Amino acid sequence: MAIAGDSVVLNCTIDLDKDAPGNLVWYKNGTATDSKSAKTNVWTTKLEKSDNNALFDCQLQHETLSEERWSFVSCGKKIVMNVQFAPDVSIIPIEGNKVKEGHNFSAKCVLNDANPKLIVNEVWLRPNGSILSEQSELVFEKVTRHQRGNYTCVMSNEFHNGERGYGTDSIEIDVQYSSRVTVTLSPNSDITEGEMVTIHCHAFDGNPNPHKMTLSLGHKIVKEEHNVELLHTITDIKGSDSGTYTCTAHTEYFDNTQSSSSAEQEIIVFYSQIIVSSELSFEAGIGDVIDMPCKANGYPTPTIKWYKGEDDVIPGNEENRKITSDTEGEESVASTLTVTVADDSYYGIYTCEASNGISSTDTQTMEIRKPGR
Repeated sequence: MAIAGDSVVLNCTIDLDKDAPGNLVWYKNGTATDSKSAKTNVWTTKLEKSDNNALFDCQLQHETLSEERWSFVSCGKKIVMNVQFAPDVSIIPIEGNKVKEGHNFSAKCVLNDANPKLIVNEVWLRPNGSILSEQSELVFEKVTRHQRGNYTCVMSNEFHNGERGYGTDSIEIDVQYSSRVTVTLSPNSDITEGEMVTIHCHAFDGNPNPHKMTLSLGHKIVKEEHNVELLHTITDIKGSDSGTYTCTAHTEYFDNTQSSSSAEQEIIVFYSQIIVSSELSFEAGIGDVIDMPCKANGYPTPTIKWYKGEDDVIPGNEENRKITSDTEGEESVASTLTVTVADDSYYGIYTCEASNGISSTDTQTMEIRKPGR
């Protein structure tokens, strides 16, 4: 009995006073391996796993004997080797080594061969080498990305001398999951109309990397890249570029299914006020009531003042001149000056002035005139 890897010494001696009349040849399973022209042939050989149950014998080969009779002149004792060896182990994944995060994964550790066949210990090792399980089957329910890595099955048997033989096999569990996404702006402070703004989308910590990145504003795709990075530059940003921008990483998995992950960034463009609607001229008689509307857009929301002439600020709560205002969202305000023409002093030029601190004010003049003029 021996252990695979051991060297054994085989001694063949012919009972003669002088050297053998021919060659002493060692055979393994009928194949000549070592030959000497002497009365002793000592053969040292290293045993392998495949030598288990192999038949070793020594024969005398001489030219006076036909080859088919050589075996008649052989050692009376033939040797059948009992070579002990460590377990031969294989891992069989139930559905391959790839799995999507949140799905189940299982693999079996299978004994192909061993001598002796009695397995005294069987364990699964984590990627860090610690023991995970002492079962033949490795099972993960709803596997996570943190469980990806190389797992090893170890089986051991015990040899005749008390030593252990260890057989191992490993499997790389490839847990696939979507990327994390970030989106940043440059500059990242207040953005004013006319500036150059760069949007930077970055996908990371995904397996596999996304096959496509998209940048969208609302339902409109602004840009697309087949990379983990996406850069989009707006050279002359306008108020109409304000909105929520979404960076999306599109990932395709081993089974041809897809998923996406995204991050959002709101862009608010500070832009100067502009008066977008007003009527310019009104005809009225004494006692008539006139509504003069003025609407302005801008961010921050503009404020509106009314003037009579060049610098006569109308407070808005006079008996015959009243102001009503209403904001429409965060970027629009509407103001209406209602004038009751009590006498001739109410005729003339009125000015609507809008401002929000971004640039100089915007103004629009209107006139109340007598009938026929």
